[in-house]
Amino acid sequence: RRFTLRMDDRLQPLLRDGAGKPLKALPKPNAADDAALAAAATEQLKELRKLAKTVAAAQLRRLEAAMCEQRRWTHGEFMAFLVRHPVMRVFVRQLVWGLFHEGGELAASFRVSAEGELVDAHDDPLALPDDEGARIGIAHPLELAACDPALATAWASVLADYEIVQPFEQLVRAHSTLDPALRAQRALPQWTGRTVTNAGLLGLEARGWQREVGDGGMIYRFGKPVGEGLAIWLQVEEGWYVQGAADPKAQQTVAGVALEGAEGRCLGDVAPIAWSEVERDLQRAV
Repeated sequence: RRFTLRMDDRLQPLLRDGAGKPLKALPKPNAADDAALAAAATEQLKELRKLAKTVAAAQLRRLEAAMCEQRRWTHGEFMAFLVRHPVMRVFVRQLVWGLFHEGGELAASFRVSAEGELVDAHDDPLALPDDEGARIGIAHPLELAACDPALATAWASVLADYEIVQPFEQLVRAHSTLDPALRAQRALPQWTGRTVTNAGLLGLEARGWQREVGDGGMIYRFGKPVGEGLAIWLQVEEGWYVQGAADPKAQQTVAGVALEGAEGRCLGDVAPIAWSEVERDLQRAV
């Protein structure tokens, strides 16, 4: 018996029988089937599904980091490595992209249609300028808001019309700005004394924070880079030994959260998107 296999729009293997009917799994072999080949096919499908899940998760982490770190591509790079890539194009079509001036300002926003065309929020084709300094990137909600406060909502409506579900939070992503009273400070006193679980701390690592192991092998700090030579560090009072397994439900007390790095630099020197992402990470963890 023959079956067809392809990747669907969620990067999952989609199995169909000879008549084109979708199948959740390969049927059990009958008397006419080769038992060894049937077993091998079942195992291959299982491994392919695991691999697809792993690849998808890794690529989504890269794309989300690219948005938060404001990574940019030239038009040629964008088309070759993202729009026309057999794996990445699945996710590219679920996101809102931005065309950025050489100075970094958002000039226009667009999506990639199912046909691989660049279209704006009105589904009109987007003609890219001849500006060699222009770059393309995943639009962060703060960048959309700076261009037009209603832009994210407008794009959310467009994606909803096409029943497009975003692979990670982009348009509905929580974002914030630094309290002006803290711009000249380095510490964030509002976090001191609050509790956080080990699971919350470990979750920070998935969002770009790095653990620090102190004397005696005690894990007690997690930091995230927020610019050249600068990082925000969260320190807990207790911690746990690196040799042991951390109980995810165990609670820690936050000893402090502060900016560290170059002398004389303060929180006001942190880029707005970098700050917003730190605040979002802390809100989700603590």
